[in-house]
Amino acid sequence: MKRGLKKLTPKELSKLNIIVNGKVVRSFYSDDGDVMASPSPTYKQMKSFANKHKIIYALDGTIVKRMPLGGRELYLFREHHGISTKMSEAIREEAMMLNDSIKKKVFDRDGKKCAVCGSTEKLCIDHIFPVSRGGFTQMDNLQILCEKCNIQKSNMAMEEFHLWRINHGKTD
Repeated sequence: MKRGLKKLTPKELSKLNIIVNGKVVRSFYSDDGDVMASPSPTYKQMKSFANKHKIIYALDGTIVKRMPLGGRELYLFREHHGISTKMSEAIREEAMMLNDSIKKKVFDRDGKKCAVCGSTEKLCIDHIFPVSRGGFTQMDNLQILCEKCNIQKSNMAMEEFHLWRINHGKTD
């Protein structure tokens, strides 16, 4: 039985990695590059977003011609054009695959220090390519980051994070 992200189709995985103006899209985005923050917006949030923008796209690129009225209609629209319940569950399962045995192996392999700043305080395991964007929980996609670097990295891939650090003058 497939678990985690392995149960998603290539099309579903590709939806997890759409970026507009440097921001990862989780639900809807506009023709001018604005991205809605919520992965499961309410009707009120959708209406507010629609009032600000001429054209709105769903995660799969579908133009939103008529606003889903909320409730079941909004749920079905998201299931067909955004991150579905199946995709959300797959992301949750993949993240839960990071167990104590894998964590110990990563700490032993990486020398118990942050891969970015070298700190040895408040360390945690990070997915180099985030699970929320299709990254798997496997040894070559895991690293150690300190709490500060991990929070700053958020759901960026490491390449994006390094560019972000350069653009924000963050050097250690």
